[in-house]
Amino acid sequence: MGHLELHAHLLKKWNEAQEIVTQIKKNPNEKMFTTQTKKVINTRITQICANVKRIQECSIALCGLLETTETNPLRKSFKDYMIAYRIADEAEVGIKSSTRAAWPVAYVAAQVFHKSPAVEELFRGFMHTSCPYVVPDFAGCEPGHSATCPGQRETENYGDFVDRMVGYLRLWFAVAVVQDDLSTVWQWLARTLNAQPVPIAASFLHCSLELAGAAAQRRYKKQFVKLVSVIELHFMPALDGLKARTRGEEADRLRASLSRLQVWLTSFKQHGAPQPDGQRIEAREESELNPDI
Repeated sequence: MGHLELHAHLLKKWNEAQEIVTQIKKNPNEKMFTTQTKKVINTRITQICANVKRIQECSIALCGLLETTETNPLRKSFKDYMIAYRIADEAEVGIKSSTRAAWPVAYVAAQVFHKSPAVEELFRGFMHTSCPYVVPDFAGCEPGHSATCPGQRETENYGDFVDRMVGYLRLWFAVAVVQDDLSTVWQWLARTLNAQPVPIAASFLHCSLELAGAAAQRRYKKQFVKLVSVIELHFMPALDGLKARTRGEEADRLRASLSRLQVWLTSFKQHGAPQPDGQRIEAREESELNPDI
């Protein structure tokens, strides 16, 4: 399945799940079930933090909820949907303001997805729905169109919009790294670098390198070094050439992102891709946090 076909498939699955959830919410006989289920899920997701014990507790609780036998298939669909939604929605809470916050959520997500591929598919559907840049699709993000970018809310300013999208991408890349699904990272980088450069791509490119650069370098070695050379020699100058066509917040974001990218590239030349901030918990307890290892 091509990436655009996959995108359409995930959106279809997510929309179908939404219809089921709407259906069960309208049933007054299911109110107690839906209320209690949401309470349990919200409590556990809120409790996730950078602590091995807490990560394990939250993972076990969510997986246990999925294991509960349901005679009503709508109830199972409701639980799958709500867990996927709440994990993905963390991107708009702490993760958008802190790279570190992505990792504990990613470790919990990996264990839940290992238990239930259906939840993972819904998670990906929500991510594709809320953030078109996980595809990535930069159509409509040309310089000077900072008020009408895909995914931007009607009253949302450009800075808040970029922060929110970065939150989703941080979670997206963190989950890929924890699952050792680095082909997703490589494909994202390849598609981004082969697309027409747009200002917003600078913020997202830095995000991808910051979260997944170290893992990608370990996996792809010389190929990753070549990819970084393409960024430095071709993509950076192309992004820099966009500055004259941007104004206001869009211009400020582009300049700031270019500066961060240059710092990352300089560090890469000297020491290789730096380890992501907040991932160190994985170095101590990786076997306990990822069931696939």
